[in-house]
Amino acid sequence: MHDRVELLGLEGKAACARRDRIGATAGAVGAGAAAGLAHAGRAEVGDDDPATRADGEVEAGPAGSGPDVEEEVVGVELEEVADPVGLFSRREPGVAVVAADRLALDDAAHVVRAETVPDVVPLPVLLLLADRHAVEPRGRDVAGSGLALDMKALAVTERGAAPEVVEVPDLEPGPGEVRVAVEAASVNGFDLAVVGGRVWDVMKAEFPVVIGRDFAGVVESVGAGVDGFAVGDRVAGTIHGALGRGSIGEYVVQSASTLARVPDGVTSEQAAAVGLAGGAALDVFDSLEVVAGDVVLVSGATGGVGLHLVQLAAGRGARVIATATSRAAADVVRRLGATDVVDHTGDLAAQVRAITPDGVDKVAHLAGDAGALAPLAKSNGRLASLLGASNESVGRYDLIVVAIQARVPAEKLDRLLAEVEAGRLEVVVADTYPLEKATDALDAFKAGPLGKIVVTT
Repeated sequence: MHDRVELLGLEGKAACARRDRIGATAGAVGAGAAAGLAHAGRAEVGDDDPATRADGEVEAGPAGSGPDVEEEVVGVELEEVADPVGLFSRREPGVAVVAADRLALDDAAHVVRAETVPDVVPLPVLLLLADRHAVEPRGRDVAGSGLALDMKALAVTERGAAPEVVEVPDLEPGPGEVRVAVEAASVNGFDLAVVGGRVWDVMKAEFPVVIGRDFAGVVESVGAGVDGFAVGDRVAGTIHGALGRGSIGEYVVQSASTLARVPDGVTSEQAAAVGLAGGAALDVFDSLEVVAGDVVLVSGATGGVGLHLVQLAAGRGARVIATATSRAAADVVRRLGATDVVDHTGDLAAQVRAITPDGVDKVAHLAGDAGALAPLAKSNGRLASLLGASNESVGRYDLIVVAIQARVPAEKLDRLLAEVEAGRLEVVVADTYPLEKATDALDAFKAGPLGKIVVTT
């Protein structure tokens, strides 16, 4: 006589192996990977022989039937199984829990690879831990299967709520998209604008809003039509557009066209930290049209954008005047290429005029008052602003004033990562925090660190 369980959420032919007690060979993992397997396949499990049934249907036995089901593992060979979420390739594959006639996810579930179950079934194998207690699905119901797929992320769950690390619905890659297991994400000024509620009226938002724009990690699965990336590739990207998807979490799903490959010589922390800040620095640098011999004033030189821009301008052969207040900050910007350092809390104009009486050729307005910076530029000079300055706002029409709205397409990120790999661009990381301490990372960024703040997963 056979003990029988109904396996919901599995698609394709299912051939079932004998029941085996695995016990301690199972390794605990988090929930997640079984979700997304749509439709139902059914399987019969024999007590002694590994009988196979391709399409027979059986009814689920009552919950708790059979011997100590909490210790029993049912091995199921899956053939031609729809596996949209990379069930057999996840770093921490989840497992389904069979309880009477329902299949859900459980944090206490276990997964065992086939090599720990000799002479049972070949790969791929999914071992289902039978549990007599029903487990409610969490997060997003996938294709009506009763399965839920969640991930941890730093998110704002509703307008006015404080950011916290919570479980949010995970996503599967659609056509042209790639799912990335995030290894590192960085904090930017934009993230503080989001959590501070300063963008809700001007940007579309879908709650929960996951915080973060920059990320780096490993491709876990790809959608239809993606041929430029494969599972296991190291990639980085920057998220643009409406609020909802974010980078400070366990996974992101992005269009393949937005991703750049991370070179072998670049760490995930570096790749995540260089994105938006480095991209903005490149935009400012290009807008200033820096050439060798230029005198460039960088206001806001110790921020994430400024630290990159100082290096880019110095690398082009410019004389860089950087703002910094502390000795430690001054030492860092000098190491990165600044020739001179001025304290913006003092008489900035007097300090700059003492260095270059005729004024500077180019001004990078990354922080401070553009109206106080513009008089320091020579006639026909250039001023590039990340803060929306214009000729009208600075009161000078003999300057070329450019307001920058930074975007980081894949091509720009490729350029930045190549500079990092070549050693021409240093990514200064002030501190790193694990995902569970992501709110501390936001606080650290608010304090004005000397370098980037990175969250690792």
